[in-house]
Amino acid sequence: MNYWAFGIMIMCLICSFGILWKVRRSYKKHMLYVTSVITFFMAVAIYHNYLMGNASFLYSVSDGFSQFLPIYTDFKNLIQEGSGLPAWNFSVGFGAMQSYVKFFYPTNFLPILAGAIWNEQALAICAAWMQVLKIVAASAFMFMFLKKLKFSNFVCCNMGIIYAFCGILIVRGHWWLLGDECYIAAFILWGAECYFRDKKWHWIPISVTLLASCFCNTSNCCFRSAISAACRFLHAEYSFR
Repeated sequence: MNYWAFGIMIMCLICSFGILWKVRRSYKKHMLYVTSVITFFMAVAIYHNYLMGNASFLYSVSDGFSQFLPIYTDFKNLIQEGSGLPAWNFSVGFGAMQSYVKFFYPTNFLPILAGAIWNEQALAICAAWMQVLKIVAASAFMFMFLKKLKFSNFVCCNMGIIYAFCGILIVRGHWWLLGDECYIAAFILWGAECYFRDKKWHWIPISVTLLASCFCNTSNCCFRSAISAACRFLHAEYSFR
């Protein structure tokens, strides 16, 4: 067990308890916070061995150590060597064009940065924390979406937690895309309801752009197409007004 990793987990739990204590008298008005904290507690309970460094999240499945860990490590070495961002990489097979689309996505960049500053174990621990973050974000966005549909707090809370621990996130959350897709999909649904019900369109281009930046891990064309669609939406909105 890494004591610094254990300390980080304890501090996060203390902050979560502080949120619950802060809203205890008016918790019905702050069910989004309550749902997020409950989801966080459950996620920490499930992934505590990975968060404390007792086991490696990236070694929990074969794709983790055969695909993703080498990519993380390669980017980590680029940062540590300070040699810039080369266009060709001889670490991939017999050599291949280097793609940095995975590098710049936040849930990928933070583990890489942690590994570059500290070590490979810090990278694996941070990757586990990114999984917890995705679970909490999925719960929060699903709660917000269902609340827009006028469901009760009880329904929103329960469905948010159920969605956060769906099979895609738990079984295949170690993949580059699948965990991110879950919370982004709920974000898009909530953004659409904000537009249809409140005429607040701002979240639609943000959510679509976030989805595009996630999908550009496999296709830059998808990223450009989504950005283009978002720009067209903004143009149509301003033209309509």
